[in-house]
Amino acid sequence: TPESGTLGDFRRLLEAAPVRGIRVIMDLVLKHSSILHPWFINAGNPNSPYHDWYIWSSYDPGYSGSWGQQVWFPSNGRYFYSTFSANMPDLNYNNPEVNKQMQDIVRFWLDDVGVDGFRLDAAKHVIEEGTIQANSTSTHTWWKAFRPFFKDINPQAVIVGEIWEDTAINAEYLQGDEFDLSFEFDLAFAFLNAVIDGNHDEVNEQIRLSDRLIPSHQYATFLSNHDLERVMSQLQDNEDKAKVAASLLLTAPGVPFLYYGEEIGMQGDQVHEWFRRPMQWSGEQYGGFSTGAVWEPLGPAWESYNVALQTDDPSSILSHYRALIHARNQHAALRVGNLQVLSTTSKAIYSILRVSQSEIVLVLINLSGEPVTDFWLAKSDSSIAEGNYTPVPILGGERFSPIPVDAKGGFFHKVSGLAIPPYGTYILQLQPISP
Repeated sequence: TPESGTLGDFRRLLEAAPVRGIRVIMDLVLKHSSILHPWFINAGNPNSPYHDWYIWSSYDPGYSGSWGQQVWFPSNGRYFYSTFSANMPDLNYNNPEVNKQMQDIVRFWLDDVGVDGFRLDAAKHVIEEGTIQANSTSTHTWWKAFRPFFKDINPQAVIVGEIWEDTAINAEYLQGDEFDLSFEFDLAFAFLNAVIDGNHDEVNEQIRLSDRLIPSHQYATFLSNHDLERVMSQLQDNEDKAKVAASLLLTAPGVPFLYYGEEIGMQGDQVHEWFRRPMQWSGEQYGGFSTGAVWEPLGPAWESYNVALQTDDPSSILSHYRALIHARNQHAALRVGNLQVLSTTSKAIYSILRVSQSEIVLVLINLSGEPVTDFWLAKSDSSIAEGNYTPVPILGGERFSPIPVDAKGGFFHKVSGLAIPPYGTYILQLQPISP
């Protein structure tokens, strides 16, 4: 629509992005169209060639959707199937014409326009098999055929699936023949629950599971998205907790995704659905987002939570995100290193090792509002070579006593003489001490 900009605007974005080291992927909704789309308007006529582009029944089959929602809707004496609402009818992927049309759409965006990939909306719902309306065998088969098609157009293009499921089901899409990445919802919830509870148990268990079931760190990590309450609202507007959530996200394995505005603490609760409000760039009119009226009012406290105000404040949420991103970019272990979850004697301390070929990084995060002192770090075995290691600060923290590692890569080490402050984040490189 004109309100959203033109294709020319988008092409200019794609030209400017690579100069800045940025690749652009776009949201791709293959599952349904709008009820106002010409395809569906024509499909209301049973004699139209578009009729079989959608899923119809002469009667109401009577069953509900995968979370109990209505999925059959009346139209001109018949019923059409729609996973989400009466406004978004599902396309019929058992029709070869629909598949051909979607391939043409994908080719247009990849080849003609030049996007670098897609976020695949509602990817588990492509093809229903009667009452099996999510994660059907037919859906997996369709994605397996889709992968070689789009990779042939651009082998470097990336697809990330939106599969709102538990980790075991998510992993089924990530075995090398369907998606490159998929959003790992259970881990996102575990990150925030750890901060809310001040306890590492749930996140320790979940990050181990995600890393074990999903190969090669192919999960997309995140904290919130356009369907969820914003992080600040979930954390009762506590800036320190928001920083801790960022630390969990950006030190974890996987490929992190940031929903716009989380890096400045934008707020938005479930009641008001303020998750999609304009980005707060400055304290100027309309938050610096536009010179004209925006589609929704700005979020709460936008005068205090905006990019301009936080940019030069070293204690701001934005500065913390930037420091974490810089550390991740500078240290391969934080990007591609293997994961080792450590046991600690304080449930408030979340601790992991990230181990790459070139370095070892130790992460210590205090999930609580109290300082933590004199705690133990333990691992029965790991991929670390035997020897003594000095922890050298990358972000926060300070040097503490060397960590001795045995022949199995195990250690049992007391961190003493050091207080990790409330909601503190320490990222340290373990440097081997020459014998």
